[in-house]
Amino acid sequence: MREMEIVLEAVKDKYDDAVWIGLSKGTTPRWHWSLAGDEFYKEGERHYFLWSQVNDNNCAGYTNGNVRMLACDRLLYSICFDATKQGADQYILNTKYMVWAAARDYCRTHYTDLTSLRNDAEYQIVQQVAKGFTAHVGLFRDPWEWTDQTDSSFRYWNTDTIILPTGNQSCVAMLKVNSGKWGNRTCTETHPFVCECSELNSLLKHIVYHFYFK
Repeated sequence: MREMEIVLEAVKDKYDDAVWIGLSKGTTPRWHWSLAGDEFYKEGERHYFLWSQVNDNNCAGYTNGNVRMLACDRLLYSICFDATKQGADQYILNTKYMVWAAARDYCRTHYTDLTSLRNDAEYQIVQQVAKGFTAHVGLFRDPWEWTDQTDSSFRYWNTDTIILPTGNQSCVAMLKVNSGKWGNRTCTETHPFVCECSELNSLLKHIVYHFYFK
C-alpha cells in the first residue's frame, strides 16, 4: 500500500481517465493472501490452506477451524490484522456486514489488512476471535499477473470491479473516476502509464516511479 500511495501522489491530476499499470490477466487462477509482503511469511506459510469446502468461488472465509471458498459478494463479518500489535491483539473481529473487497478496504484503512492464516497457531487464534461466525479473511483467487514476474498479491480494485471479466478487458489501469483504484480495461486502449525504476544509492535501494503521458 505504501507503493500505491507513492504512485497516486506521482500521477495526481495529470491524467483524465486511466493510467496503465503492469497487471494483466493470465490463464490460471491462483490463491493469494491480500497481505502481500514476503517478510510476513516463513517457508510453507503462504500456501497453508486448511480447506473445509472446495468450489468455484474466488474468495475465502474462516469457519470452524478451516477456510472455505465463498462468493466474494457475500455479506459477512471479517477478521482484520494489525501489524503494529503483538499476539492475539493483532486479530480484530469487524462486526459490520461487508462484501470481501469492502472488508479488505476497511481493514487496510483501520489496521493493516484482512488477516492471513499462516500456521496452526494462527488458525487457533482466529477461531477464538471469530466467536463461531463465518468471517472474511484475506484469501482470494484470481488470474492476474505482473509484467515484471513478481508474485505480489497486492490488489487495489474498486469494490464493484468484476475481478474475472469476460471478453477482452484483460489489462488493468488506475481509474480517475475511482480515485485511482483499479479497473479492467481493453488492452488496445491508449493511456498514459507508470514505470518503476530501481536505483542503488549507497546501501539503500530506492524505488522511483516515472509517469509518462502524451
